[in-house]
Amino acid sequence: MEELLKVNGINMSFGQFHILKDVNMTVHKGDIYGFVGRNGAGKTTLIRVITGLITPQSGTFNLNLSKRKGVVSAIVEAPAIKAGMSGYDNLKLQAMLLGIKDYDAKIKEALEAVELPNDNKKAGNYSLGMRQRLAIASALLGDPELMILDEPANGLDPKGMKEMRELIIKLNKEKGITFIISSHILSELDKMATTYGFIDNGVILKEVDASEVHTNNEIEYVYKVNKTEKVKETIESKFECTCNVIDETTFTLNKEIDSLDLGLALREINVKIESFEQKKEELEDYFINLLNGGNE
Repeated sequence: MEELLKVNGINMSFGQFHILKDVNMTVHKGDIYGFVGRNGAGKTTLIRVITGLITPQSGTFNLNLSKRKGVVSAIVEAPAIKAGMSGYDNLKLQAMLLGIKDYDAKIKEALEAVELPNDNKKAGNYSLGMRQRLAIASALLGDPELMILDEPANGLDPKGMKEMRELIIKLNKEKGITFIISSHILSELDKMATTYGFIDNGVILKEVDASEVHTNNEIEYVYKVNKTEKVKETIESKFECTCNVIDETTFTLNKEIDSLDLGLALREINVKIESFEQKKEELEDYFINLLNGGNE
């Protein structure tokens, strides 16, 4: 795939704090790039570098984009919205800043794309989700090729998060917009990202295709019992599976066993099953494993 953004050896310090440490990043055209890291890891600082808000001490980055206004849009932290103006008038102001003369049709198209009404309701009376969509509509006026969103689902309720996720996927597929999305809500990011970059303490730990995060699609079967004494020996002698004892009341199996057969086998050693769940590795597990050096 064609590279859209290439970051090479970016370093950024504030006083004695070295925020970005020789950061390298590659984003390809058409990606929904999930940018994952803990608070203070350097995500927002790198976004500010890419958008030109701050200049790094060293390193370079290259954007393979058209040379025009609006080609890159970014919503960092709170959306910049005039609360006393309607959604339409907010977009009209942005259109004028971009030098768009025939703005009416463009504004209506943007409002329709984000599913906001074209009425006189003041933006200050919008819900948080509506304000986020208005900010994206404002960005769409410039026909962006790259859109950078910093915590787009922050503060949204489940319905708002679902709507935001669906909007991002729609814009990516229908308009071909490449996204870089920084988010702490990994369960949401996991439903839309095509590529991930993991950062910690100012260092990119890994960049990986989303499919690799879920390469391990094996389901783990987790059992809570009153005790785990003799459980491993009993199960592995009676069934073709691997049993791992986690602690005094928890064990896992690598395959599902008929609950009646398992219960009868454990009854022989006076073990009672108290609860059971199926578990699959998620994005959060993958990230935590990276933080631990891949040793889990």
